[in-house]
Amino acid sequence: MKKLSLAIPALLLAGLTACGPFSASEATPMPAETPAATAEPTPMPTVAPTPTPEPSAGLEYEMLTLPTTPQPPHLYDGQFMTQDETQTERSNGYALIEALYTNDADKLRGALSDSLLDSGLPLPDLTGLVITDVSLYGGVYESPFALLTIADPGASGLPAGDHEYRFSFDEDGKVDGFFLLDGELEDDVAQGMGLEPGAWIQLGSLDVTNDRKDNVYLTSATRVVGRKQDALGFAVGEIRAFAVTERSTYDGDNNLVEYAMPSCEELPGEWLTPRDRNDWYTQPPAGNCLSEEELQSVCDQLNTLFAQLREGTYTWEWEDDPAEAALDVWDAARPVPVAVTPEVLRSGVPGVLAAWLMYVFQSLFNFVVVSGSGQAALTMPIMAPLADLAGITRQVAVLAYQLGDGLTNLIVPTSGCLLGVLGVARLEWGKWAKFQIKMQGMLFVLSTIFVVVAVMIGFA
Repeated sequence: MKKLSLAIPALLLAGLTACGPFSASEATPMPAETPAATAEPTPMPTVAPTPTPEPSAGLEYEMLTLPTTPQPPHLYDGQFMTQDETQTERSNGYALIEALYTNDADKLRGALSDSLLDSGLPLPDLTGLVITDVSLYGGVYESPFALLTIADPGASGLPAGDHEYRFSFDEDGKVDGFFLLDGELEDDVAQGMGLEPGAWIQLGSLDVTNDRKDNVYLTSATRVVGRKQDALGFAVGEIRAFAVTERSTYDGDNNLVEYAMPSCEELPGEWLTPRDRNDWYTQPPAGNCLSEEELQSVCDQLNTLFAQLREGTYTWEWEDDPAEAALDVWDAARPVPVAVTPEVLRSGVPGVLAAWLMYVFQSLFNFVVVSGSGQAALTMPIMAPLADLAGITRQVAVLAYQLGDGLTNLIVPTSGCLLGVLGVARLEWGKWAKFQIKMQGMLFVLSTIFVVVAVMIGFA
């Protein structure tokens, strides 16, 4: 039974994804020779060159948009600063997140430290800020941080997308900093650059090289910094860049014991605010779409990747491909075209037939797994992407599951509920099946009509 349950979806997967890779069109046939008008023969025309297919033309994709419905903040396994004995830091961390989530300036003020409130800078402008998802982590085995999905920055100055923010607290448990990963500019670094400590934040780094000798780290990099326009540094004004070399000395427990900046040179030019302030300093393409070169690179890589998967020759080489650079310029919630169907996997099966095959499969599979939830758990992870490949909606795949699972429960001999009822009625299953088979035939025809209509109207 187990082998049968695995073989059926495998055969269906093979049938729905049967499609060859890109192939060039056939060369133009050589025309017949034209009779010569003079003694000299007319030269034969050359064969038209075979056009090279464009991978991007064979890749179907759509740009996904950010969700706009805010979801309540949630914890990761309930672990957010659970070792805070006084619960002061934990409560103030919550308060800051709730303030951003609800655009509550007064609650934000109550969560911040006196040093931030007395910095002379205004609070961040939360007007129009839309945060759709919040996850709180850390504080037990690592520094506390939050993952925010920002659908609309509004007037806050925060970057749109998924970003990680680190908390820091003062001795009273108040929030003393809430920075993007590696966003805080240490006082020693600011002084080395000749900047006012506490007034600047780090926006990004590039051309970073590291060299280690014993417990001494030598780093060369270009640091891009911005002057804070508000107390938390969400919005920045003046932006400057410095080419620096840094020397950091650590003890045996990996604690920093000495920091120095042997050289620092300001770089001229106009520096823009980066979208992603972590490890690279790049701008995503305008309009949330790929340029022609980036689209070509992504298409080439995706088609090669899926061809290798189909042929069983796949090796992990994505990080060495130019497409990686195209993907890296995106914030997590400013998506690359992710609803992708490469040519090598695009199904040639008509949508109506694919949906009907799904219904037939679900009806047969119900003989093996009678449990509705069990059947859904086993089959829907396969059926959902198959629906995408076949060009039908996922809701149609769900309808095929519901019809296949529900109606056959009236006849399958593996149903404990059915056999229990037949036992109480003192009726053999064979006699019941002979009576029920006609109704099952009628239900099968009606279900087929429902599935066909659902595909035709784009049921979603």
